Amino acid sequence: MQFELGSVFRFLSWLFLTLIINGIIKTTGRIVCAVFTKNKGLSENLLIAIGCLFWVLVLVLIAQANQFIAVDVCLDAGGSYDYDAKVCIK
Repeated sequence: MQFELGSVFRFLSWLFLTLIINGIIKTTGRIVCAVFTKNKGLSENLLIAIGCLFWVLVLVLIAQANQFIAVDVCLDAGGSYDYDAKVCIK
């Protein structure tokens, strides 16, 4: 039995689109919209945009929390944090 490479890529792209777009992004958009509106007839493009915006916001907040934790660990260790150079001075 010989597999065609095109069919493998077609299956992987279908899997990616189904799991990522429908499973994670649109569902997140649907949940966020359900919190703020009672309208059930929202377009799929709007749900995808809101879902993407939500996950970008989550990534930004994680990056900000990571920097806050680095500063906190430095100060807890008795050092001082140089915010311009973003380094801990012990």
